[in-house]
Amino acid sequence: MADIDIKGIDNVLNTLNKLPRDVASSSQGGMVNLSMRKGARLIQAKQKVMLQASIDKNGSESTGLLMKNLQIKRGRTNNGHKLVLTVRRKSYPKKEGQKKAATTRQTAQLMEYGSSHQPEQPWVRPAFVATASTSIATITDDLKKRVDKAAQKYLSEGK
Repeated sequence: MADIDIKGIDNVLNTLNKLPRDVASSSQGGMVNLSMRKGARLIQAKQKVMLQASIDKNGSESTGLLMKNLQIKRGRTNNGHKLVLTVRRKSYPKKEGQKKAATTRQTAQLMEYGSSHQPEQPWVRPAFVATASTSIATITDDLKKRVDKAAQKYLSEGK
């Protein structure tokens, strides 16, 4: 086996150790969270367009409650960072004769998957498929810029 001697690795390791903890592992997610949210907002914007198209397709009456309650939130994970595009659970006004009021999540699920009485009108999956590659590219580009900027800051302080 050959021995490899890398000169200057101590400076690189010192610079990496000086980078803020929030590059990937702070409680708020730091740079990773900001970059991932930028990509998630692209998917969410497409979801809103697709949702409105699904609503308009059948000429349905819309209160706008479902659209207002699309959200991006952090998900729990053991070894990394995760964002979830979801629908906040809110109840529609109860109609006369109903036992329980319908919720935004139920409406979203019925639209996406349909039922025996209602055809599917998917909007979540098509929005994801349409913007996934753009979103990933946005996340990686933005994260690279943020890490480079932080590294340059600490490199200039070290000189």
